[in-house]
Amino acid sequence: MEVTARNMFSEHPYIDMQQVLLMCNNGSFSGCSLEKFCGKKYSGSNVIKWYDCKDYSAIQTYIEDEADKFLKLYQYLIQKLPGVWLEYAKANNLAV
Repeated sequence: MEVTARNMFSEHPYIDMQQVLLMCNNGSFSGCSLEKFCGKKYSGSNVIKWYDCKDYSAIQTYIEDEADKFLKLYQYLIQKLPGVWLEYAKANNLAV
């Protein structure tokens, strides 16, 4: 089967942090980016320039940095969000 953007995101599991980051950004799309919340060094727009210049090591460094920063944020949220849910559940007499 050919992999397309449609089946990549509709038929395979993936982690979409946008909804969580939107809540952390007071529900605003403006300024809601991985750069802001993860502390990435560069914007993805630089990849095009690096590719055109054949600077593949810069692209690799960018990908590694983005993956590292994303995983750190994700792991932190995985630890903290269940506690937020439990606090909410207890305050609202929900089954825990």
